[in-house]
Amino acid sequence: MILKKKIRMIETNQKVSTADIAKELGLGIATVKRKIKKIPNISYVGSGNNGHWERVCVEIDTQDVAQDVAQDVAQDVAQSDIHDTRNDT
Repeated sequence: MILKKKIRMIETNQKVSTADIAKELGLGIATVKRKIKKIPNISYVGSGNNGHWERVCVEIDTQDVAQDVAQDVAQDVAQSDIHDTRNDT
């Protein structure tokens, strides 16, 4: 789910910062950067405030992507379970 949200945010606003994505998703900036690096068809073109996100056409190994997405989903579920437990108290 978070992966889809990141991609949607980038598609909606190609100049969105990793800090804005992190804030919106409740994640750390380093986590967002690390997870975006795993998305093979998203790249940042330019530098700093002058850059923007682009979807690029690349040949990808769908099995590797599927494994990365599965790991992200498992982490997201684990995090949501932690948040749910915190809300119970």
